[in-house]
Amino acid sequence: MPLASVSLENYRSFVDEAVIELRPLTLLFGYNSAGKSAAVRILPILAASVLPGQNAPLALDSEAARGASFRDLLSKQRSDPTLTFGFEWNGNERFRTQAVIRDLPERQVQILERITISSENVEVEALWDPEDAQTNAESHRYIFSVGGIRTGVFPMAVDGLMFTPPKRQPFTELFTGAARRLVALGESVHWLNSLRASPRRIARFGVRPRRMLPDGSNAADFLAHDTLSDGKLLEGTARWFEQATGHRLSVRRYAAGEEQYTLMIAPTTAVPSVEIPVVDAGEGMGQALPVIVLGCLASLGRLGPSPLLAIEHPELHLHPAAHVHLAAFLCSVTRAHSKPTVVVETHSENFLLRVQLAIAHGEISPSDVVVHWLRELQDGRSVLDTITFDAAARPGGDGWPPGVFSEDTEQAKALLRARKERGLV
Repeated sequence: MPLASVSLENYRSFVDEAVIELRPLTLLFGYNSAGKSAAVRILPILAASVLPGQNAPLALDSEAARGASFRDLLSKQRSDPTLTFGFEWNGNERFRTQAVIRDLPERQVQILERITISSENVEVEALWDPEDAQTNAESHRYIFSVGGIRTGVFPMAVDGLMFTPPKRQPFTELFTGAARRLVALGESVHWLNSLRASPRRIARFGVRPRRMLPDGSNAADFLAHDTLSDGKLLEGTARWFEQATGHRLSVRRYAAGEEQYTLMIAPTTAVPSVEIPVVDAGEGMGQALPVIVLGCLASLGRLGPSPLLAIEHPELHLHPAAHVHLAAFLCSVTRAHSKPTVVVETHSENFLLRVQLAIAHGEISPSDVVVHWLRELQDGRSVLDTITFDAAARPGGDGWPPGVFSEDTEQAKALLRARKERGLV
């Protein structure tokens, strides 16, 4: 079941509640320091927080947290020591879960203070009993209410953001359904950060990788192992590189004691063909590689049902002409049978224009695309404007803030004025 939205409150620059609607293709735009990266990185942090073996409500040891403490995540504009996160899923009925995490500085711990779960018919709340002194225990006492009516105080096991509700209670089934959805979320998020690693010059075949690493450093490993099976992953990845960059991608295998390989690339126009390791090619080749491999894995159904791909600046170091191919590719990923959700943080106007062209051509439904423009207010708060499109790819919803994407025009005007001032026109 795909995640429909994530909400944040008192998290970094998101002082007030911000609801990030997720559609098959979700784009985050905005100027620097507007909150885009914070919005993307909370997805892998929350996903890691529902995995087993957590010693705190939030997995602050995850790479996406970048060494932050709980207090680092709190907004600087409020004194409230709580973070609030909400999840909503699509399905036969709307299903919502909200978690409130409180810092207890006197005990140097955080506690999952409140869990609220609601469906179309009922809302259940579990509120941590402040008289429970065992904040480091595996279970805590919670005051449960159904429809606003208190039903009792029960112990409940907690592990990160996960919980095991008391059995045989009126709310047990609803809580169990929420836990099942959170487990699926933990398995479905695949995050690529903004600085991907270049493939190694020579690597050896090891254990077949299961998940893409956040820096994409094992992207070539996926391709190398694919040469030992059906080759579809390499085929799809190579096809994009040929279309977008005019280069053929291949895996050269060696047998030297233990089998090794090098990821090679060659221009399609060179006669005779001249192959070089990808690590020696332009930086954009290596930066794009994990993005394309991850997208192809999702398209082939190898990331499971409803995977969520959170990608920071996929266009990094690519020529603007390749941004167009990248956008077309990610639009195609959303059409896979596994129903992926692709969340992209980007600054590329070319990328956006190609997505709009895909809508106008009918390659992707306008209902499958949403753009969030994040902006920073004068007091440092981040807010987001949500833009949707009609069948002609015309923007609607909140619409673009004034002056967005006007930089090229303004620079062209400034150049013309400078020429006139110097009598060069």
